Amino acid sequence: MKLNNFNGREAQTMKLKKTFIDRSINNPNLGLCDGKIGVAIYLFHLNRHNNDKEAGELAFNLVEDVVNKISISMGLNHVDGLSGIG
Repeated sequence: MKLNNFNGREAQTMKLKKTFIDRSINNPNLGLCDGKIGVAIYLFHLNRHNNDKEAGELAFNLVEDVVNKISISMGLNHVDGLSGIG
């Protein structure tokens, strides 16, 4: 019974991963709560806990994209500003 539960969790994790990736591709927001850096953090955790190399590579690419788009005109708040990017 635990095996079936695990497979269900794994399927949910993969579905969530796909949703996050799809939404982050064209998302102009770079911040923590609704942006690319938040998705990257999730993907880094997925890489670490599930040994998902694809998630790690995607996370790194998102961080690279964020770094290339940082602007001094961005706000400082943690939701969608420089504080949330870290």
